[in-house]
Amino acid sequence: MRMDFDDQFFVNGKRMHAQQAGNMGWGIFADAHFDTGDAIIRIKIGGDEHSEILPWEQQFGPYYDYCFTFAPRFVFCPKPTHPFRYLNHSCNANCGFINWGILEEDTYLPVVAYKPILPNTQVYLDYPLLTCPDEGTPEGDPWTMDCLCGEPNCRKIISGFDALPKAEQLTTLQRTIKGKSGVVLAHLLDGREDLLAEFAQQSPKLFAEFTQALQAQKDYARRLSSTRQL
Repeated sequence: MRMDFDDQFFVNGKRMHAQQAGNMGWGIFADAHFDTGDAIIRIKIGGDEHSEILPWEQQFGPYYDYCFTFAPRFVFCPKPTHPFRYLNHSCNANCGFINWGILEEDTYLPVVAYKPILPNTQVYLDYPLLTCPDEGTPEGDPWTMDCLCGEPNCRKIISGFDALPKAEQLTTLQRTIKGKSGVVLAHLLDGREDLLAEFAQQSPKLFAEFTQALQAQKDYARRLSSTRQL
């Protein structure tokens, strides 16, 4: 069984589809060759019949297993017709975000290839790079999940970015994809003063990019809050 998606999710005619993926349920597979840095899925934030934007407190319902916090206290929730809903986790992920999760044109969030992806290859995210520490329950308990990826570096149990070993966090913060930094959503680091002090010392230029991105995400969240209060 195969599921295809609207053309609006893809660029340059390169598409993805969903199909059964063994013990992971459904997964997303490439229909074309993608080079490192290519956008494989383009997420439209808001104004899309295939998704919803909800305040963080409203995520604990039918969307819970599929949504992620893209800006402070706001979650992106894909419906069954959205390809992002079917992206599984791997501790050796071949795709994810760049530019600290900043929206392009204030509207689009691309998922890009972290390495070359061949046709019929399943694509995976690294869930801790987009998971806030308080996303487990409405009470704010940490989110955790048993990992089934089977990679040599499998973490067995995965949680938010803050649960990774500190050395791995610092290495990840300095990772670049085709010269572009920011594979971690900026707001995941808000309040992590100990980690940020070391990051700033090791990579002042990247840290400056991060601080600008964090401010942009906070500003976007404030605009969303103001719109919903009108």
